[in-house]
Amino acid sequence: MTHTLHQRTIGIIPPAAIRSGAYAPILEQLQQSGLTLTLVLRRTLTKTEVVSICRDRPQGSALQPFLEFMTDGPSLLLILEGSNAIQRAQDLTGCRLDSPAPAESIRGQFTMSEQPLHYVLYVSTSPAAALHEYQVLFQNTDLSHLKASA
Repeated sequence: MTHTLHQRTIGIIPPAAIRSGAYAPILEQLQQSGLTLTLVLRRTLTKTEVVSICRDRPQGSALQPFLEFMTDGPSLLLILEGSNAIQRAQDLTGCRLDSPAPAESIRGQFTMSEQPLHYVLYVSTSPAAALHEYQVLFQNTDLSHLKASA
């Protein structure tokens, strides 16, 4: 018997993906996968938020271009829910840092840059990361209308 866990995870569609129009098919693929888009919020991230949530961010001279990539306009902040949502979102995204994204993954379909970590969709990598990202990104947002995740 396979155990499924209802989870809530965080996704971020960065400004470049919004400007290119890639966000619409990305949202559609997420919904078609069976994940529920509980919240979609459009706002510009601060550099402090990006540094706090992106643990795999570039270091040294690559950090500033990455911060600009993530903060140069509004992003879409997503709360996704469903059975095994964290792993399912990672699988859909193709978010393996140590290998090329599969062609059928969101990253494989909508690559915007060959720069490391310049993706069209970022998703939580673990339950602890999802909780941390939730606390950082939504600390000043009224989410009282959301039911507690089971």
